[in-house]
Amino acid sequence: MNLAWSEEKNLCGLMSQPLYKDGYVYLLTKAEGVVCFRLQDGRVQWKDGHQLTPKDRNPQISLVWLDEKQNLACGLNASGELFYARFTPEKMEELARHQIIGKTWAHPAFAGNRVFARSDSELRAWQVW
Repeated sequence: MNLAWSEEKNLCGLMSQPLYKDGYVYLLTKAEGVVCFRLQDGRVQWKDGHQLTPKDRNPQISLVWLDEKQNLACGLNASGELFYARFTPEKMEELARHQIIGKTWAHPAFAGNRVFARSDSELRAWQVW
């Protein structure tokens, strides 16, 4: 088996699971925020420039598909903001954002129509969409 391609500068994922759909990957990177790239060859389609997470020494987002068929993603960033966005290979479109908890690096739990988020001092449940 041979390595198809390698890109360690611009596609270095950071503490967040990527999302995948139809040959494209949506990945949080330290330098560029969320980046969309084509899995086949690593070609970058777009970069969000840290719109979904504050640019920080180590930005953090927990990403999940809210409705994969409609390209709807949901994420909780380190500032405790829950956001909804549409991810396509052409662009990222933020649809809504809610402050649901204080600063957090804990990964949330998504169950049914709720997200459970915790900070150092509290736990909250929030109805998703």
